[in-house]
Amino acid sequence: MRVSLTTWGALQTSEILDAAPQLVGELNSGGAPSARLMGSCAVAHRCPGHLDVWANSSRTDIPDVDLVLRRGEKRCARAALKLLGYQQNRQMIIDGARFDRLFFWPPGDSSFIVEVIPSPLELHHTIPVAPWDVSESTTLPLTELFLTKMQYDFLLPDDILDVIVLLLESRWPTAPGESISVDRVAHATGRDWALSYTLRRNLAELLKTLRSFPNFEGRESLLRDIRDLQAAISDAPKSSRWYLRSSVQRLVPCAPIGRSVEDARRAKVNDRIAS
Repeated sequence: MRVSLTTWGALQTSEILDAAPQLVGELNSGGAPSARLMGSCAVAHRCPGHLDVWANSSRTDIPDVDLVLRRGEKRCARAALKLLGYQQNRQMIIDGARFDRLFFWPPGDSSFIVEVIPSPLELHHTIPVAPWDVSESTTLPLTELFLTKMQYDFLLPDDILDVIVLLLESRWPTAPGESISVDRVAHATGRDWALSYTLRRNLAELLKTLRSFPNFEGRESLLRDIRDLQAAISDAPKSSRWYLRSSVQRLVPCAPIGRSVEDARRAKVNDRIAS
């Protein structure tokens, strides 16, 4: 079974998936040509041939539209969104700190939220982003989508579903396009010990989760792809900074930024629905 963007999930999710690429187009023509989708909306638009993974799970919604753009275009993006009727939430404060992000409610009774994140992507880890404005796609490249999902300190069930969809798209693309670049993933982790640690842990968790799934066509291929990623990360040349950081043998404690943002966004969405 293949699931179209407008038939999967609830009406709220269909509304988000329909609106997201139009929003990117408006921002591109409104002074933010580098604006691209990331997050689950990007996964849906990048990998439409593999959304049966979502349909066969308990997933019911996508609460937001995540957009990334070059830092110098943030002011133009804010102006373009306001012209479209979006209302900025200036009081979005996570864990007592105001991050360099923009949050907007869409016009009307829509219950999702739009988050604008300037590059470089400083989430749980700083994600190196290759130039993407040469692409005609409305989303970040597949490798960056994979890294932004895998860099969380722990993966939520929806994150695991998204990563599985990305791996399926990388091996069996819906349309001719790029795959997840093992070399770029290895290069990023070879420069950052903390990112390497997190990806190795999450890949191990992903292997465990996939093995627990009922057998499906292509599962063994995905398991091999994950093991190839693990090997590439282990074998990648390491920077002197990587070795210095690894000598500590533990992660420096940090606030769970990504998950806190996610929890806060869902709470805001639920409050708006309730009202």
